[in-house]
Amino acid sequence: MQRILIVLEGQGESAMSEDYKVFADRLKGHLDMAEESGFKKAGEIMIVKKASEAEQIIRQERVNVVIFLSRTMEIKAGEMAAAHPNTSVLIVADRFPEGKIVWVQKNWLSWANTIRELIFYANQPLAK
Repeated sequence: MQRILIVLEGQGESAMSEDYKVFADRLKGHLDMAEESGFKKAGEIMIVKKASEAEQIIRQERVNVVIFLSRTMEIKAGEMAAAHPNTSVLIVADRFPEGKIVWVQKNWLSWANTIRELIFYANQPLAK
């Protein structure tokens, strides 16, 4: 069984806004429905407010994936990934980081729509 944490924390008040909570709930719903799409059921999915909560959970039990919803959490996400190398740490944000490499696993290529969107949207002008 997979254990997934979704972290709401980010820079400023907007990261804890209702929009972030709605997005986290939608993401959780998509992960909950994975089994219907032929993927393994995600397992336990928890939404936490702070990275410190996620850190505490990781220290107590096995966590497969931690998902941050704000690019402002890049440093904290990097620290968490380094401290817990068996846990995948992702940042889901409104755009790719500028001047950095974005890694994509080859087995994602079987998700044709996802990989197409990833590639085409990576080159879109940034919203100001």
